[in-house]
Amino acid sequence: EMLRVEQLGGSGEDAVRYRLTGEDGHSIEISSELSYAETEVALGRIADFYSQVPDHLRGELDDIRLAEGEKPGSPETLATYGHSTRGKWSCKRQTDSEITFYHGLVNLTESIFDHECGHAVGRDLSLDNGFPNGWEDAIAADGRNPSRYGATEPVEDYAEFWTAYVEAHQHGSDALAELQAIYPNRFAIVDAVYED
Repeated sequence: EMLRVEQLGGSGEDAVRYRLTGEDGHSIEISSELSYAETEVALGRIADFYSQVPDHLRGELDDIRLAEGEKPGSPETLATYGHSTRGKWSCKRQTDSEITFYHGLVNLTESIFDHECGHAVGRDLSLDNGFPNGWEDAIAADGRNPSRYGATEPVEDYAEFWTAYVEAHQHGSDALAELQAIYPNRFAIVDAVYED
């Protein structure tokens, strides 16, 4: 897919803004605090990751921010997880359609990008809890979690399974069949959303 990147100018506090537009006409805005060289690498990665998002789901992601520093801690995360997340996590969803990646290029990986896209899609499917109807039943029926982090709460389970699904999708039908055999109930839900 051919993607177009255009620089929009500064956005204050030394960040530079860009717009990445896909062939489908949907675009995302990217704000970068990184050096010019790091931003060039980041734009290439984002273009690659974004080009793999199905057209009908691209509207779930509108803004990406690339931050040089660490993620600030917050009282909400302290209350939710029992510890400060200051500097520990790679990114944060500012809104349902905006993601901030911290620590420069270190955390701008395909798996983290896919995980955060999974959150964006999950929030769109259910404004109340961040995962589609029937997800908790699918977790129980499948009887295992896609990762330790996914086991922390259903919303993270959804994002982690979304990531596993996207990776399997990229590796072809054998990888998809293997994932479906291990997690048939989750697979049915995510496959319906992804292939819509």
